[in-house]
Amino acid sequence: MYCPECGREIPSDKKFCINCGINIENLAPSKPQELEEEGLFGGIDPVSLVDSFFTPLEDKSPESRLQIEEPSSFSPFREAEVINNRYEVKGILGRGGMGVVYKVYDRILKEDIALKVLLPSLMRREKAVEMFYNEAKISLSLTHQNIVRVRDIGETGEVKFISMELLNGINLRDWMALPRSRSNKTAVEDVTTIIKQVCNALSYAHRFTVHRDIKPENIMVLKNLQIKITDFGISKLLPPIELSSTVISVGTAYYMAPEQYIQGNEVDHRADIYSVGVLLYELLVGKLPIGRFKIPSQLRSDLPSMVDHIITKSLESEPEDRYENIEEMKSDILILEDQIKKKEKVFAKAPVQKFPAKAEKIDLNKDFFFHFNLGLRFQKQRKYRLAIEQYQRAIEIQPKFVQAYNNLGSVYFLNGSYPEAMEEYKKAIELKPDYAEVYYNLAMVCEAMRDINQAIDCYKMVIGIRPDHERAHQGLGSAYKTQKEYDKAAKEYQRALSINPHDPITHNLLGNVYILKGKVEEAITQYREALRLKPDYKHALRNLEKATQIEKESKTSSDTMK
Repeated sequence: MYCPECGREIPSDKKFCINCGINIENLAPSKPQELEEEGLFGGIDPVSLVDSFFTPLEDKSPESRLQIEEPSSFSPFREAEVINNRYEVKGILGRGGMGVVYKVYDRILKEDIALKVLLPSLMRREKAVEMFYNEAKISLSLTHQNIVRVRDIGETGEVKFISMELLNGINLRDWMALPRSRSNKTAVEDVTTIIKQVCNALSYAHRFTVHRDIKPENIMVLKNLQIKITDFGISKLLPPIELSSTVISVGTAYYMAPEQYIQGNEVDHRADIYSVGVLLYELLVGKLPIGRFKIPSQLRSDLPSMVDHIITKSLESEPEDRYENIEEMKSDILILEDQIKKKEKVFAKAPVQKFPAKAEKIDLNKDFFFHFNLGLRFQKQRKYRLAIEQYQRAIEIQPKFVQAYNNLGSVYFLNGSYPEAMEEYKKAIELKPDYAEVYYNLAMVCEAMRDINQAIDCYKMVIGIRPDHERAHQGLGSAYKTQKEYDKAAKEYQRALSINPHDPITHNLLGNVYILKGKVEEAITQYREALRLKPDYKHALRNLEKATQIEKESKTSSDTMK
């Protein structure tokens, strides 16, 4: 069937449109139609869309029919008023959809802080009060450089508030409105700097809670582009019916994952991933991904194709089709950042074959990314035959997207089809001669095929492109070890450890080389360090026992000779 709103064809097993995100269950099949790019989900007003997901107000419980205060009229405290004999009100810092924020002087801490007072309407349900304190306790425990520090929670009468650190900055919405260059585009480097910090904060916070309301208004920008996220857990206080009330601003709906309209609070960390995807898109192109939105590289010529993959992956309408966690998304952001930094750099020629120095710009579409992301999904599920089919379909649609060849090569490699894997990796290198990860993957294929000399050449290519590639130094060390060039192997392992001294595997491998070189004491030192870093590391434990036995036998032999 086709989506009645955006006209996109929808797979039969989907509950949401894969393009615009609306719920398509119980909808009659329709034909594709052209729509303008306006309004969330192809021109629908988000408030009316939210209303349509819930039963009429008269069918709700009496507690959901409460009159909602307008945030603009809510001012429980006056300037110079002292709250609970502790907080002296200095003025209003701002208003939001859930209350008002005051600047106050804390007489105990003897410093200015921010005091967020929540609308009483949010606290009229007994369950909401309980939820408020539970979420506030979680917020109190969150200690991260990119999360606003909550100091205390309290109440006076029916008014409940949260005190937090006072920040000297502006919210991301205002930062986005600052004057730019002639093109009025935000520098990609600034965008990745901001999004990386958002990912860092969420990676930490997702161990305890889900934000549910990531948007520019809830992100503060300080000096040197440091960001801090505010309002963890507060959006959870809203019962579903209030999503359509004046408590939530219309703008919030643009950042909400589709499942939030249906499931309300019962969503997981993948709802935040969706919101970060919307935020990334808006920062890069200056507009929201609404309706049949264009992929970023179609709107900005300076964007690598990796951006399109990140956006498409994070904005999948089905949660299970998005990134599995925020760290996965951050990894792709780092790859994007790396592509930007190296965009103008010229690298040495490949040892495998001569290839063109520069890949031409390619045009991608959603059909391509549908098959590409499906290939990723099957690859993670180890359904290699299905993954191969999807990657091949993606390549048929766009035969110049280098990551597709790399991923297809990796699936062939995991499936034990080494010649096919090598062929796909070579195609990737032909398109992008400076793609370090492909050379690394090709090196592993060469090792599997017992072509150690070719593997060494490939590892050297990786290091030539990225001298800080820890795994390439580690792999090169293992290749030298296979050829019994133990001095060279030790040097490569040591270089890997200079990049990452906390890797127990490299310490264990270096210990193995020291054993082969007859340096038992040095080997024992490495094995012990590996076990300190990873106490349950069985290989290192077994090797340490063997090395200790060798040392004892050596001392016994030495004493006997004496």
